[in-house]
Amino acid sequence: MFRPDNSGPEYKRMAKLVKGDKLWNRRNGTNKSSPRRGLFSTVDCVMTFTCPPEGQVLVDVEGNFLTPDHYVV
Repeated sequence: MFRPDNSGPEYKRMAKLVKGDKLWNRRNGTNKSSPRRGLFSTVDCVMTFTCPPEGQVLVDVEGNFLTPDHYVV
């Protein structure tokens, strides 16, 4: 997440994310070392679900780890 005053990254637990939060992403693997020059996504919807005891399977999509059926635009 980024602070509203754009002073740098702010860390937040995923369980605390809410609609409207702005998240830094590394689309195409660029700007990995400087969040200030990265791209941002805005949280539209927060959904929760139960994970299996052995953990959730994730896939790597351009450096982003997502669930296999995650919708990507």
